[in-house]
Amino acid sequence: MMLQGFLLVLCMALFCGAMWQFVQHVRHQGEATSRTAVLGVLLFYLGVLAVRLAANLYLIGLPAGDPNHLPLNGWEAVMDSAVHAMQTFSTDEDYTLYLTTAKELCLAITGSQLAADLLGGFLAVQNLLAPVVGGAILLSLLSNLFPGLKLFFQRGRVKFVFSELNERSVLLAEALRRYEGSLGLVGEEKVSGPKCIVFTDAYVDLENEQRAELLQRARAVGAICLEEDVTSLKLRGTKRVLYFLMDEEERANLDTAIALAEKIDELCAETDGVDVLLFSRDANASSVAARLQDKHNKQDGSRARLVIKVVRDHMAMVYRLLEDRPLFLPLLDPEAERKISLLVLGDGPASREMIRAAYWCGQVLDADGSNVPLEIHVAAPGGCDDLRSELAMAMPGVRMDGTDPYAAIYFYDCGVRGAGLEKLFRETPALEGCNYVFCALEGDSLNMDVALWLRRRYDLIHLTGRRGRTFIHYMVEDHYLCSDQNASNASGDWKGCVAFGSLRDRYSVDNVFVPVLEHNAYEVNKHHGPDDWRKFQQNEYKRLSSVANVVHSRSKVFSRMPEAFSVDETGALHLNWDDEAMRAGVTRDAALACLEHRRWNAYTISIGFRCPTWDELNAYMAGTDAKSEALRLHPCLVESHPGKWHIRQSLGEGDWQGEWAFEQVTDRDELDNFSLRFNQLLRSRYPDAWQEVLDHEAQVAAVIAGHLNEDGTVVEMFACRDALCAEAGISYRAAELAVPTDYKRWDYDMLINIPEFARAIPVPTAQAR
Repeated sequence: MMLQGFLLVLCMALFCGAMWQFVQHVRHQGEATSRTAVLGVLLFYLGVLAVRLAANLYLIGLPAGDPNHLPLNGWEAVMDSAVHAMQTFSTDEDYTLYLTTAKELCLAITGSQLAADLLGGFLAVQNLLAPVVGGAILLSLLSNLFPGLKLFFQRGRVKFVFSELNERSVLLAEALRRYEGSLGLVGEEKVSGPKCIVFTDAYVDLENEQRAELLQRARAVGAICLEEDVTSLKLRGTKRVLYFLMDEEERANLDTAIALAEKIDELCAETDGVDVLLFSRDANASSVAARLQDKHNKQDGSRARLVIKVVRDHMAMVYRLLEDRPLFLPLLDPEAERKISLLVLGDGPASREMIRAAYWCGQVLDADGSNVPLEIHVAAPGGCDDLRSELAMAMPGVRMDGTDPYAAIYFYDCGVRGAGLEKLFRETPALEGCNYVFCALEGDSLNMDVALWLRRRYDLIHLTGRRGRTFIHYMVEDHYLCSDQNASNASGDWKGCVAFGSLRDRYSVDNVFVPVLEHNAYEVNKHHGPDDWRKFQQNEYKRLSSVANVVHSRSKVFSRMPEAFSVDETGALHLNWDDEAMRAGVTRDAALACLEHRRWNAYTISIGFRCPTWDELNAYMAGTDAKSEALRLHPCLVESHPGKWHIRQSLGEGDWQGEWAFEQVTDRDELDNFSLRFNQLLRSRYPDAWQEVLDHEAQVAAVIAGHLNEDGTVVEMFACRDALCAEAGISYRAAELAVPTDYKRWDYDMLINIPEFARAIPVPTAQAR
């Protein structure tokens, strides 16, 4: 009886283990959890086998004259139990016989009718679930044979649909499956829970070993692999779809985006939100995406459910590098030369993004409040003529001859093998002063060789007297090699030589969705207007501009209080918060606001904008929006100087507009004067709206008085305008004239919106006057 009792207890333990494995499989699907499903089925079967065996052994032990006596030996009982256990899953089994036999066995062992009844209830549940598990196994087999059937049974899940099966798309699918957190995507809700990953154009090619391996990896993460094209796949009963356009031929991604936008109502008729992530480095991709989504959303009315977002993996990779390893790292050594001198090796897409990002991210203040000089040295095998021409077209406002006011840029032709680098350094002494290196040449082996050469070279320069170290960053696409390089570098004396940019990292959730950067950027964007998350994602200009602001945030903290940072022996940056010391630095906010405007100027110029003439502004301006994204013109691209406070509202009798009444003030800088002149221009453009303000002068002044800081500036421009409409009864256009846009004030407010500054700077409160 002891053996039979043990088998009954084992049955219950195995059943509980099987249920736990099934729960884990449902919660987290993927390669590991596919194994949990198999393990769950195995445990369930062994549990059924245990109770069947216990019943058979019990029947063997009955007296020979008993009518229920089963004339089987031990081996036959085991085999017979195994067969009946399998029949349990197919419903071809006498459940009642084993249930009553097991209850009788339990009663004989325990002498308790209650225990026997509880066991009977447990076995009844087990017998009920066994055919369900058997059906799930059959369905799983059929789903693997017919992937369309598997897709049908996942109708309610969020779909992640890839346009092609290739190395990059499989890497991203694996990252999505590994990612445990929720994805903040388009829309306020979070995409979390079980994921349905679908690969289209995933046909089998027996002669292509690499493709067979990709199919195996895709299936290992639980993906559904379909042969049909992404533009013909209809997704019924799905509330949310994310398309990843990741063809090897990037030009095809634009064509696919156009086709999807035209057919999306047919393909996703029941879908509330459709997000298309378009992977492209094409300069025209953004304008194409904006045109497609605007056209569809206008036709779709109030739903505006389509978002086409251009993903630039190299840009995100560079931004994340600069946030983790900012350009001011060399300046943390107080004895180092007070300049940022960047050496960029290579003319590929990563190098292009680094040059453009460094142009604005390298804007930093030194301890005395002066701008730290920024130099960008670019060298590539075969010359930089093509790179220089492309950069000149992408950002025509930047001087490429070393005389630009934001960054002195120099180009060199160099050989990177043999004596090429030695010759370049010998002929260009300025390169020996470079303190930050970005190496993205062709091939991992070449990048590693060059990084090693540069490390030795700069170590020797450091040993022979130059203060300060050079931080070296080189691109290695192979994930395992990249990790091994960083592990090897960690064993040396100086650990400022870092490998980055593996394919696995570039096609990770952190690099494709950049969730932390974009959500912090959304908080920054909130200050400029009441856009919801969806509109923020749909507007690339606002989104990327706010992301750049966040990437630069640590540079602002450094400019305020460099002693808050330290570098450990591994070369990693640490931020040591001291809120009291940070608040003590508020006196530098005028300089920091000026730095923010300088950074914004550099960023906006780097994406192709320039400042219009006053005649051009009058000609193109529509409404009160002074910028033109189509023409790449923005009138705020003027100089701003520290030490000038932003313009105040003066509510004196008969002159309640105060400083805003002057068209030009000689002791203001160009940004202040633009704010004044722009308000005058709007008054002349909208005389009826200005008359509204004058007709309601007393009410307008009273409302504004309740929204002022102690210094006379408006606390929150949009809130004050809304209050004027509600309380003074004027139109919003009139409210825009009564509470003009003070563009310098935005530079101050950006110091508060950056997450690091929110802790250190008290938020101003309204004071009635």
